[in-house]
Amino acid sequence: MPEKIELKFICLSESRDEELPSFILLGEENSDIRIPILIGESEAKALSMTIKGIKNCRPTANDLFVDMANCFGITLKEVFIYYYEEGVYRSELVMEKGDRTCRIDSRPSDAINIQQRLNAPIYTTREIIDRAGVVIGECNRADGMAPAPCEENEFSSMNIYDLKEMLDTAVKNEEYEMAAKIHTEIKTRTAGK
Repeated sequence: MPEKIELKFICLSESRDEELPSFILLGEENSDIRIPILIGESEAKALSMTIKGIKNCRPTANDLFVDMANCFGITLKEVFIYYYEEGVYRSELVMEKGDRTCRIDSRPSDAINIQQRLNAPIYTTREIIDRAGVVIGECNRADGMAPAPCEENEFSSMNIYDLKEMLDTAVKNEEYEMAAKIHTEIKTRTAGK
């Protein structure tokens, strides 16, 4: 089995523009390399509420999962992102009760939503970091909600309209790492406008 590398939750970049995807950034401690994971609108809203400590008036599916785990004395040992291919990740929740361990297949967006509620570590492999990792802006707020401005990069000389077209193409072609980079550039330029 390959060596597991622990990742930290860096931030959620929540899009307010329907044309731009939201994404989660994960990263290794003391490294500029980030793992961008696209996240659906409803999952992004649920994660945002968890990060901000806001309770839903009615429980979400993730809330139910966490409540059931707590009710039956099951703990989340870790989230393991074990697969990456062409922008698609797969993960599992490693659950424990007593001396029994169970692995539950999960989309990374759901696994991280649950992980943020139960405060367990996130792991991946060096191979996934090497293949999916990108260097993009750091979060600039303590609440983990916004990426910092990017420095000069390959998109700096492009106008916003061309960037949006490139983003659409990247998402349609499932080039999620490129989409995350372009999204960050657009968000940086439009912040505060």
